[in-house]
Amino acid sequence: MEKREKILVLIKELLIVTVGSVIYALGLSMFLDANNISAGGIAGLAMIVTHFIDIDLGLMIFLMNLPLFIAGWIRFRNKFLIYTIYAIALSSYVIDLLADRFPQYMPLTKDLMLATIAGGAIMAVGMSLIYLGGGSVGGTDIIIKFLRQKHNHIGTGTLSFFMDFTTCILSCFVFGGYELGVYAALALYVQGIVMDKMLYGGNEAKLVYIVSTRTEEISQRLLSDLEIGVTWLEGVGAYTGESKKVILAAFRKQIYQNVRQIVKEEDPDAFMIVTSASEIFGLGFRDHFADEI
Repeated sequence: MEKREKILVLIKELLIVTVGSVIYALGLSMFLDANNISAGGIAGLAMIVTHFIDIDLGLMIFLMNLPLFIAGWIRFRNKFLIYTIYAIALSSYVIDLLADRFPQYMPLTKDLMLATIAGGAIMAVGMSLIYLGGGSVGGTDIIIKFLRQKHNHIGTGTLSFFMDFTTCILSCFVFGGYELGVYAALALYVQGIVMDKMLYGGNEAKLVYIVSTRTEEISQRLLSDLEIGVTWLEGVGAYTGESKKVILAAFRKQIYQNVRQIVKEEDPDAFMIVTSASEIFGLGFRDHFADEI
């Protein structure tokens, strides 16, 4: 029965990643790329490269991700990376398929504002589904993970913003004009808003309690992989009378899926309570005296 449940979970995750990959490809291909609006990240860089080289966008996205996949597989060999490779391969195929079979719909609209908002939102829905399924859209996610190992004083959000901002600036020169760069930045902003609502419901932070037989293993991965502060609370099971260590952790909402993935990998039977934290004061969060300054 346990094996059957694992297979069903695997099928569910792959289905979610598959649907997300197709939606992501639709938003990128039919709205942003068709109007020369940069998508940010590796996809945005691929759009710039294909402007100079006669090669399909989907193929270029996959080729640019390939060395990152290899490096990631050597360093971070896990299910997350496998799902990421699958998501990029499928979305790249769909992007090129749409361009070959339905050129009459490229772009679906020539209204740049509509294309920016619709494309950014549709891509965000697809990306959110891929993340919820256990994968990612590759590219900058892998690069950031490598950079954070050597420069952990720089936040993930800062690195991500810098890479996307650089792509937007490049698109201004490549596609002829600052207006397309502004639209690219707006598309990234729309993506962030939509993904924020889909993945985290707009909450400021997350607070979790984890009861597990693998407390130390989970704590160590939260500390080393995500650099999340962990506190152990002493607990006693009312029914068994056994003493247990309960993990208490507060973290930024953006990494909730990573926390959940670690718990699933280390102890699928763990009991985890997730709640929202509207405000957190202290190291890594808000200053106690921020309101008075």
